[in-house]
Amino acid sequence: MLFFIGQNEVGNAFAHGFKIGGNGSQSIQNACFYTVSGDYMYACHGPIINKYHINQKKHILCFEGHTDSILSLVVCGSFLFTSSRDNTIKKWDINSGANLATISGHLNPVNCLQVSDNFLYSGWSDCIIKKWTFDLELSK
Repeated sequence: MLFFIGQNEVGNAFAHGFKIGGNGSQSIQNACFYTVSGDYMYACHGPIINKYHINQKKHILCFEGHTDSILSLVVCGSFLFTSSRDNTIKKWDINSGANLATISGHLNPVNCLQVSDNFLYSGWSDCIIKKWTFDLELSK
């Protein structure tokens, strides 16, 4: 499900009509969104991911661990995978927010992630795509 994102006059970002961040002096830029079973939204701002309950319009938890902006995220089962300008991919537990694993094998920012056939695929701007197991081991 794709969310319409807008900004009000003081720079607060909204999705489906509710505030997801900002306090009048900051705004959310470069945010990406994903829903799981229509109940949760994951919003990235810089290196932090926030989990929100959509119907309750309630913040649930934060995922922190990246050192630079998040560029992509994908949810698969009980895991959230994120990629970042810090050249890493992280695997998170979507219920606790725990960082379960980190890959530091990329030489450049990891621009995109995709899950297919029980594998995680990652890519960056030099057109190299890597295939990973869900344990974040490089697959041959």
